[in-house]
Amino acid sequence: MSFNEALAFLLEHRELLRLPLIFDTHRLMIGFNDDEIRQFIPQSYRRMKLKSVLLE
Repeated sequence: MSFNEALAFLLEHRELLRLPLIFDTHRLMIGFNDDEIRQFIPQSYRRMKLKSVLLE
């Protein structure tokens, strides 16, 4: 499928843009869920951000 064909397909099926595929070497997530998407952010980074928010 060419880029232009893919673009035309997405324009015809816009609902697909709301269903992202997020994956890494061990996990796959289809769609978007605020709670579950956190698993793709390293725990050390999440802790660092939480500490910075609490210190503000």
